[in-house]
Amino acid sequence: MIHLDRSTTGVQTFKINKTGLYIFYIYVHTYGEAIISSLMVNGVEVLEMSTKGKEYYSGSQAYPTWNDVYMYPVLQLQTNDEVSFRNISGSFIFGSFVGWSVAE
Repeated sequence: MIHLDRSTTGVQTFKINKTGLYIFYIYVHTYGEAIISSLMVNGVEVLEMSTKGKEYYSGSQAYPTWNDVYMYPVLQLQTNDEVSFRNISGSFIFGSFVGWSVAE
């Protein structure tokens, strides 16, 4: 499991050690900010996730709110494939990027 937080920079990567079907769990927790992130296989984007920044208004004042984004992509992968997650824009408070094999 790779834990993601504000200090996480660059690309977070899993290297596949055996051909098969894999599921990934990607979770990102934001506070009022829009983000765009992507899931890549061997450097090629296969899935993008995004969220608008959320806020509520009290009178004329805007206040940010918490926002959670989840993905459960399932991928057929080959030995030595590299699956990676990267944040393209915006920032998040924390998150997780986890992958495991479900079938050969």
